[in-house]
Amino acid sequence: MCFRKYITKSGGERSSIHIYNVDDSKLKGLKDTWSIYAWYRILLPEVLPCEVKNILYLDADIVIDSDISHLFSVNMEGKSVAGVIDIQSFKPETYERCLYGAEKKYICTGVLMINLEYWREHNICESIINWARKNEAQIHFPDQDAINHVCQDTKIVLDLRYGILDIFFHRDYFYEPPYRQQLKEAINHPAIIHYAGQSPWVYEQCFHLMQDRWDYYNSLLCKPVKKCHKPQGYHLVTYYIKRILDRMGVISFRPWYVSDKILIKDIQKRLEDR
Repeated sequence: MCFRKYITKSGGERSSIHIYNVDDSKLKGLKDTWSIYAWYRILLPEVLPCEVKNILYLDADIVIDSDISHLFSVNMEGKSVAGVIDIQSFKPETYERCLYGAEKKYICTGVLMINLEYWREHNICESIINWARKNEAQIHFPDQDAINHVCQDTKIVLDLRYGILDIFFHRDYFYEPPYRQQLKEAINHPAIIHYAGQSPWVYEQCFHLMQDRWDYYNSLLCKPVKKCHKPQGYHLVTYYIKRILDRMGVISFRPWYVSDKILIKDIQKRLEDR
């Protein structure tokens, strides 16, 4: 069932939002490391009407920072998905669990151009679900691993600027070809910023290099999202004490989502020096 809601922009232009009820019965029992809702993206070919041929799927922790309409001009003929490379692509164990070669890369499914027509024709949804159930014990990022396996030969790897993760700026291999020029573009012309694991609305996780872009767009809302603390009470006090002691070199306390401080100007200098 689909509901339609109309909204009017400041310039008087009218747009519509379609809200769909999703039957997720076929997802029951699937491994849900993140959440069962992460699996909903694979149901899009079934949920959306057949006249919709391609769609851009975006996670909730995304900011669009420039015009991305040209993504819909990407030639998807014979291709199932298009996405930006994930940091997991550089880990040998990724391909051991996903059962294919590293030369085929591993993309992040937080931003996906999906060829719905191809998925329907080749029953991609069923193939993903079946592979995930069969390999449940070994997969780590369930839906993402399954999508990468099933689409290993039919995916397109997009430039970094279409799914900017903070980790890109902290790994040496992104400063070398073929990613060096892409990293420059990501800094100078960011298109889609992905705050994966670094929720910009949580004080303890605001460590993305482009946190300021979320803050800016949030400030434009009629009711800006209020930031919150992830730990509460005693745990919050303990968290800050450990962070202070870590900075003083007394203990080592570095939550996985906290990156070393880095500035855009330092990245630009490093890119120009190479």
